[in-house]
Amino acid sequence: NGTSMTVYHTNQVDYMYGTNAEGQQNINRDNPNVRIRMKHALALLQFKIRKMNYKGEGKLTKIEVLNASGRSDLYSGAYINIASGELTNIAYNNNNSAYIEDATGLYMIPDNVSTNESDFQNVMVVPVAKTSVDGSVIIRFFIDGEIYNYPVPVNTSWKQGNKYVYNTTFNGTELVVDDI
Repeated sequence: NGTSMTVYHTNQVDYMYGTNAEGQQNINRDNPNVRIRMKHALALLQFKIRKMNYKGEGKLTKIEVLNASGRSDLYSGAYINIASGELTNIAYNNNNSAYIEDATGLYMIPDNVSTNESDFQNVMVVPVAKTSVDGSVIIRFFIDGEIYNYPVPVNTSWKQGNKYVYNTTFNGTELVVDDI
């Protein structure tokens, strides 16, 4: 309708919205050029993953962010005002997970964390104002055919346009997340 659209994290599309850049003059026949300052609509979760004392292959095939059973802190869609960026969650039947997946392997987990940005795994989510309890949202890592869960702590928020870096260590029996 010209003022809003729907954004989802199920498709992992990086939606952006914009307003006139600072100093932008009125657009008209004499000034036909526009400068738009773009902003991200979703929140980005970035995972720096390493393995320690793990003898297996370390093949990561999927990272999934989802609500725990019976919870609805994470919405999979929202309406966005394309001028202001304000999001309104779509409440009805809209709690699908956000994930990245490649059955042949997203990533082979190294012993040391890479410093190369292209090695980090990224999942975009509709922003979350605040998780209601410990584990109401879960991050699942699929490694060598096993699933490892990270229960997101209570009061965690993922704000629009922000990147949250999760330093993650996998030792074969557990997944440790620190220094978020």
